[in-house]
Amino acid sequence: MENRIQINGVWYIKEPPFEPVKLEVADYMGCVVEDEFFCFDAVVHPDHLKDVTIKVTDKRRKPWENEFWDSKGWMREVLEGKPESLKILQSDGWGQGDIKYLQSFLHHLTEKGWL
Repeated sequence: MENRIQINGVWYIKEPPFEPVKLEVADYMGCVVEDEFFCFDAVVHPDHLKDVTIKVTDKRRKPWENEFWDSKGWMREVLEGKPESLKILQSDGWGQGDIKYLQSFLHHLTEKGWL
């Protein structure tokens, strides 16, 4: 009878207490920028701010294509405008405006201390 209660003549059964499942949660921080052609979504682990990964969504053609970038050296070279690194983007059809947009995002990540 200890798991039941009567209110206004109606008997109710006490619900068992909530027992959460053990989870292996990965906390992260991120920032995202998007225009009509690209979406750049950067993610870092709170304990490893220098380990940045960028998910790049290319929206210039359908279906949209996703890539993941994790080479900080290459990202820095793109930010610095090194021709060898920019050729990779240009060969994939990136225009000067697209590259400037990416460089601006990489500059933002640098200011945050992520790159």
